[in-house]
Amino acid sequence: MISSITEISTCKYAVAIKCPTLCKHPLFLSERPVWQTINCNVLSQGLQGNPS
Repeated sequence: MISSITEISTCKYAVAIKCPTLCKHPLFLSERPVWQTINCNVLSQGLQGNPS
C-alpha cells in the first residue's frame, strides 16, 4: 500500500510504501549482534607471572 508520494524536485518523487510482511523478510531484518560467552578461569599459583 502506498502511504505517501512526495515530489522532491521536478519529475523526481519519493514514494513511501507500507507493507507489514516486508518487515519479516530476511533481507529487510536488522542485523542483531552475535553474543559470545567468555569463560574465565583462575591460574594456579605456579603459572602466574611466567610468560610462555
